[in-house]
Amino acid sequence: MRIALLIFASMSFFNVMSQKTKTTLDSLQGYWQSEDDRKNVIQISGYNEINFYDKEQIDSVSFVLADSCKDVILSGDSLIKNGNFYITLDKDGSLCYSIDSLTDDHLTLMYQARGNLLRFKRIKKVK
Repeated sequence: MRIALLIFASMSFFNVMSQKTKTTLDSLQGYWQSEDDRKNVIQISGYNEINFYDKEQIDSVSFVLADSCKDVILSGDSLIKNGNFYITLDKDGSLCYSIDSLTDDHLTLMYQARGNLLRFKRIKKVK
């Protein structure tokens, strides 16, 4: 009986240890539809944000995750996967958003320059 319990406990421990912890980057992946304008959809793929409006792709920008708006780290292996700030990068500069909330179904970003909230819900694809 003790041996069976010990084996079960060991197997449970290894199963828990082998499960991958979901990062902020993992949680962001997929399609997000604006709750304020249903025609506005973003797709997060890796470190890229692809913007759609009324089913048409309008642009694409890269982003990084950071611990603050000033902590942009751009060297390949140093990219953060769990930062609380989402910073878009393009030829015109960068925009910084704090990740106000992130669940499996909802994402809220706060634009740091003005304090306005961008609310999204997860969708399966651009419809």
